[in-house]
Amino acid sequence: MRLLKGILNKQGWHITGDDVPIQFAVKFGDSPKGNSHYHKSMHEYFLVLKGSIELSVNGEKLTVGEGDLLIVDPGEPHQMLAKSPNAQYVLLMPGPVPNDKVEL
Repeated sequence: MRLLKGILNKQGWHITGDDVPIQFAVKFGDSPKGNSHYHKSMHEYFLVLKGSIELSVNGEKLTVGEGDLLIVDPGEPHQMLAKSPNAQYVLLMPGPVPNDKVEL
C-alpha cells in the first residue's frame, strides 16, 4: 500500500518505475511542454482538474477543459502546445514499457 498525501499540490511524476502498474503525474500551467512524440503500445490519459490545456493530436489542435479527459491512443503523435496559467491536470500512463516513446 502507498498513501501519497497532498498529491494535487505537488508537481511531477509521483508514481513510476518498473514495479508499478501505472505512471501518475500532476502538472501545472508552468510545467515544461515537451516535444512531439507518440507511444508504440501505451495509451496516455490527460485529466484536466482546473483551467485548460491545448494539445496537438494527429495534427489536430484540441482544447481540453476543466473536467475533461483526453485519451491519446498508441501511435497518435501528440504534443502539449499551451496551458492556461491556472491549469492543473493529471497525466496517467500504464507502467513503463522500454523503448515505447518515439520522439518526432
